[in-house]
Amino acid sequence: MGSKAPIGTILVADDDAAQRNGISGLFERFGFAVIQASSGQEAVELFNIHHDGITLVIVDISLPDVGGLDATKRIRGIDPASKILFCTSAIDQLALDLVPEAFVRKPYNGRVLWDTVQQILGFERRHVALRPRF
Repeated sequence: MGSKAPIGTILVADDDAAQRNGISGLFERFGFAVIQASSGQEAVELFNIHHDGITLVIVDISLPDVGGLDATKRIRGIDPASKILFCTSAIDQLALDLVPEAFVRKPYNGRVLWDTVQQILGFERRHVALRPRF
């Protein structure tokens, strides 16, 4: 009859289309709705529109135009309680000062990302077979 309601909505902000699509596909398979942004400015604009329904924001720190750290500051300005997961090849003190819920170091695989998101959102951990690695 109808499709199941999503278990949450994730905003994925990454300028690499393959990475963004891989992350989106992973979470869609687990029942999340996903909103994609290819830049920091787009992420802030989409968060501003949809913030009431966004469960988690996954941010690549090195985004074009408005960087991931600035985008995070703006997102937290809209909703200070927003949950943020940084995806980056290197983490620095400035990023840690923004107090993300977690960060995942690139390159990573779907298992690491899924386990981290389950921990952030307080889900009972589900061990499932993950095929794609991105």
